[in-house]
Amino acid sequence: MLSVALPVAAQAETEASAATAVASPASELRVGTVLSTADGRRVGRVSRIYKSKDGTPVSASVIVDGRFAIVPISTITAKNKSVATTTLTLAEVRKLK
Repeated sequence: MLSVALPVAAQAETEASAATAVASPASELRVGTVLSTADGRRVGRVSRIYKSKDGTPVSASVIVDGRFAIVPISTITAKNKSVATTTLTLAEVRKLK
């Protein structure tokens, strides 16, 4: 295995690029995105995205069992514009208001 030593600044830039390569809720989550649990159970489609005063997404509204559940954006990872996953279980989402 070949090991390459990078200068500290280059290493930090590489780590930052790798971190931004992971899908983020702010960049990919859209109304209509299908939200699933980490174990693959479908929660529902995102019907609204709530944002803070500065425009940063803070939560997403999903219809579950005929009522709205407000899911914290910190629990959501968007894979692309049509698929996202929450770290919450379906039972936990059902308890959200």
